[in-house]
Amino acid sequence: MGKKYEFEIDLVRQSNLEKRIELIINKVQKIDEKTVEEKSENDELILSDVKAFEIIKNTSPKDVYIITEEGDRYSKDSSIIEIWDPIDGSSEFNRIGKRKSPLTTAGIVIHENKIIAASIGDIWNRKIYGLDKKGLYFKVNKEKNYLTINKEKRRLSLDKAFVAAYAPSSDRM
Repeated sequence: MGKKYEFEIDLVRQSNLEKRIELIINKVQKIDEKTVEEKSENDELILSDVKAFEIIKNTSPKDVYIITEEGDRYSKDSSIIEIWDPIDGSSEFNRIGKRKSPLTTAGIVIHENKIIAASIGDIWNRKIYGLDKKGLYFKVNKEKNYLTINKEKRRLSLDKAFVAAYAPSSDRM
């Protein structure tokens, strides 16, 4: 059984995470994509993966320990941990092409078993999903739009609501 985390959003860390996701989105939008190598069977590493890794490493706060989906670890030991999926959807990108694939980037920051920041970037729609004390939102052109949950789903915990926000990007597939 997985460990249960609480949410205690640190607005400074949340803002920093979203700014870095925005940098990744802006960079990936400009890349003429190609496959760099195969990570594993049916899982490709594309140029966007490489560029996203560079942005994550080069712009991370000095006091965090970074873990990426490939298990790469960067920085020094710290009680603040960032876990990243720099680019999700690499294989789909190569199968169905630019702007049709559900390409996303995601980061989460954990400190003392509490999630203190979490964000997902929908690359082709230029949307950034995030959390603050009022709830779950998405940003387009820096303007926050809070997501409302219909009556049947009001019992969703904040973590489940955040995961639910990830679903719209898969609709394009």
